[in-house]
Amino acid sequence: MKAPRRAFLAQNPFPNPYTLGFFYREKMRAIHRVAPEAGVRTVLEVGGGRSGLAAMLYPDAQVTTLDLDPSHADAPCNRSDRVTFVEGDATALPFGDDAFDVVTMFDLLEHVPDDAAAAREGLRVLRPGGTLLISTPHARWRYPYYRPLAPLAPTEAELFEEWGHVRRGYTLDDLAALTGLTVRAWSSFINPVTALGHDVAFSNLPRRRAILTALAPVVWAGYLLHRPHGTGTETASAWVAP
Repeated sequence: MKAPRRAFLAQNPFPNPYTLGFFYREKMRAIHRVAPEAGVRTVLEVGGGRSGLAAMLYPDAQVTTLDLDPSHADAPCNRSDRVTFVEGDATALPFGDDAFDVVTMFDLLEHVPDDAAAAREGLRVLRPGGTLLISTPHARWRYPYYRPLAPLAPTEAELFEEWGHVRRGYTLDDLAALTGLTVRAWSSFINPVTALGHDVAFSNLPRRRAILTALAPVVWAGYLLHRPHGTGTETASAWVAP
């Protein structure tokens, strides 16, 4: 079974989860909205790193975390009895066909030069009727969202270099073309109101936590009022294998 939403969100692994890491809560809520409810026994988290999101989302499942960086094997979330860490490449998964009930690619595809190969591999190891969960920036993503903050923030090029992004993002049509599937469920996140918090969190401003605390009533209102199909700069989506 999928974890209850409140319990899942409470495990936000990003530091300072109600200020600097609040954007990550938005991502987690969107993922929870689209993730299948039950029947999930085995999960592959591609590019899972140190987050442990798949294990939090499905607390009773056996989870395999795959990442290019072998140092992530030492992360506490990857040392659980029900989590297996594998060093590997998203474009050449070291698993047989039809091996997993769910495959997750959370903020992965925008990092992979051959994203089509990664999508093919994710679907290859997914059992028939299984779900591919994807989160990714939308093609409309930009930083900073509010241009007046540009002098106080790193450039997009600097962030892309730091984060290892090789492309801006995807529309749902882009993801449909990449997977060859029709989206089963989707939810946007980081909307035009909460984007203010995201801008500040990654800016060069001093005392960012204090600023985000002051902005909390605005950001939380934007978060609470956001509907799954509202305008957002990022998207979580679910794609079911035939």
